[in-house]
Amino acid sequence: MGREGGREVGRTALPKMGARNSARRVWESAQVVSRPPRVARAVAAVQSRAMIDLDAVHWKATRYPGVGISFLESNRDTGYAAVLIRMEPGSRYPAHRHRGSEELLVLEGAYEDELGRYEAGRFVRYEGGTAHHPRCPDGGSRCTFFAIAREGIELFG
Repeated sequence: MGREGGREVGRTALPKMGARNSARRVWESAQVVSRPPRVARAVAAVQSRAMIDLDAVHWKATRYPGVGISFLESNRDTGYAAVLIRMEPGSRYPAHRHRGSEELLVLEGAYEDELGRYEAGRFVRYEGGTAHHPRCPDGGSRCTFFAIAREGIELFG
């Protein structure tokens, strides 16, 4: 792993912070090193879309009222998916179990399940085998999050 004139955080090399570096310049110049190819592709997909207006994303309607999805990368054979998910207030995603791990970052609003409540900026990791029933709270704002799921999910109904 190299440093590329910056400091290492996990496996991502970031440039040195200066007073003139904006968040955008830091994000755009971050380099992914020593990551599995599909994770590197997912990070690259997010980096290429990270500074866009979430209202400008092409949201695909789902069969679940108030829930939209935008696939950044997916593989039906392995169940791997890197997605943006938007949930309107009061909407629910069906109860499901993760076959593999899932990581998600809440970008706006709040998201709840049986395990807790997660506000914008919160990073959540679910281990394989975790079951939950995600929902966007009534009366609040919509919830949008970025998620990487491995090995797919099993729906309960």
